[in-house]
Amino acid sequence: MKTRGITPFQIILAFLILIGLPQMSFSSDATNHFSIHLQDGFVQNREVVIQVDGHEIYKGVPQTSPVLGLAKEIPVLAATEHPTVSFTISSTQIGWTNQIDLKAGSVVGFSLATNGAVIVQQAKSFSYD
Repeated sequence: MKTRGITPFQIILAFLILIGLPQMSFSSDATNHFSIHLQDGFVQNREVVIQVDGHEIYKGVPQTSPVLGLAKEIPVLAATEHPTVSFTISSTQIGWTNQIDLKAGSVVGFSLATNGAVIVQQAKSFSYD
């Protein structure tokens, strides 16, 4: 009987399973799927970090399109219908954390006001023209 060694692909796959995939968290229940939209006000090249239930799902420097009013769409699969979402701008004291109810809408939008306030909206969908 001939046995095969472990391939690099199998090692990487095992590692991803062990640590969890960054943008898909812990459940295959479609009712827990939602999106986070980074919308208006992302114009100052600041790093944004988003966590869902304590797991980082996005870290980057989004830039709002002046035409669409949208900087980034982030798909999320949460473990519960009431995930805790945290939004922070790394280099500042700007942040927001709250538990959301996915029954209220499957899209959560974050915008930044010129005074640094975080504006959060939740809806079934958003339209960008």
